[in-house]
Amino acid sequence: MLNRINLVFIITIAALTSSCAHNNINHIDASARDHIDEVDAYLAVTQDEIYADIDKSTTSAAGGGLLFALIDAAVDNSRTEDAEELIKPIRNSLIDFDYAETLQANIEKSFDEIKWMDVKKIELERSIGDGHILNKIKSSKVSAVLFMTVDYKLSSNFNAVTTNVALIMFPNKEALYKFKESLDNNENPADHSDNIYSNNITVTIPLGLGSDKEANASTLANSNAAEVKTALEKSAKKIAQDIIIDIQAEDKKG
Repeated sequence: MLNRINLVFIITIAALTSSCAHNNINHIDASARDHIDEVDAYLAVTQDEIYADIDKSTTSAAGGGLLFALIDAAVDNSRTEDAEELIKPIRNSLIDFDYAETLQANIEKSFDEIKWMDVKKIELERSIGDGHILNKIKSSKVSAVLFMTVDYKLSSNFNAVTTNVALIMFPNKEALYKFKESLDNNENPADHSDNIYSNNITVTIPLGLGSDKEANASTLANSNAAEVKTALEKSAKKIAQDIIIDIQAEDKKG
């Protein structure tokens, strides 16, 4: 499960952010706000459960070569398997807690604070396929389309919960085209350079435990993951607040 989750996230984030590595933060131009009214918004949470991060092996960085790379892969695989065993009872305790819906509710409520942008509803998506962004833009009838892609995990020592949201907004009417991050000559409106807003927002909520991974995992399992649920609820509120602050931030281009 962990490998599948990581692959989905890596592919999704790469599609949203990697094609413009020189500037992954692009705030909405103040002048563009006069042309933004209704916005379609999509929240993609493709995970069906939380996973635990691992401390990556760095043998290859020290020694280099194929042998050291294979050693790293073996170590990482072993650590992943260990984390998967430790997190199972925690996942079982969270089976009735839908973090995706919690995020959706918090973010929808927070968008009411923005007076110059009308987001009537955030569509929650549990899976996304090829051409997802392009298809949504082409089918949209409003001024812009906002995509939010989520990854969430426990820290490698089971002592914190981290949520990352990759955000990107594309214009969908001619008056906004001049505010794109940069102009290109192709006809694909979903190129990263075509965005009028993009950023990554990360929130980490400590669980207040110690540094021993096994002990922390046992504590969380014995409490029916109560600390994790609380941290996820706090994270959802903070993510929602940070998104609204960031969307309304002054231009920081360059």
